[in-house]
Amino acid sequence: MYKRVQFVINKCELKVDLLPLELHNFDVILGMDWLSMNKTQIDFFAKIVTLYRPNGRKIMFRGEKCHHKLYYLGYDYEKDGEERV
Repeated sequence: MYKRVQFVINKCELKVDLLPLELHNFDVILGMDWLSMNKTQIDFFAKIVTLYRPNGRKIMFRGEKCHHKLYYLGYDYEKDGEERV
């Protein structure tokens, strides 16, 4: 594990502990503990992530908009006899 590694989001320097993983499509995965410590709010529809630093600073960043039609694939768990959680 790499402790207190510095990274930058929107010109704001942040520190995070990183665990190296062999993932090909991701640069970093921020864990729930780190996200909750930074009072993170995620608006999935608008693709906006907002962090509230302990010093009160608000950091926002926006993901890319999807310009192609999305399809929903539903699945009825009850037909398979599995319990929904």
